[in-house]
Amino acid sequence: MFHLFNSYIEIDKLIPTSFKQDYYSAVGSPRRYSLSSMVKFFILKNILAISESKQLLHILHLSKEIRSFCGFTKLPNESQISRFNTNYVN
Repeated sequence: MFHLFNSYIEIDKLIPTSFKQDYYSAVGSPRRYSLSSMVKFFILKNILAISESKQLLHILHLSKEIRSFCGFTKLPNESQISRFNTNYVN
């Protein structure tokens, strides 16, 4: 399933340039987690109808395949997900 998603949907091309610029310019140093990784996290959260980000973080901890789909080599902590949600999801 994840392979098909990545084969047919290029998240980077769907993200507006203004959103990319805002995300990457919000801090002075490079981001640890790419914008596409964070977007995939929230797409997956909605597809799986998971109400709390903490639940999906737990699933990602257990599943290398899902972690790879999102593009995480290291998992973000809950506060990073919450901050992204507060700043960008709406």
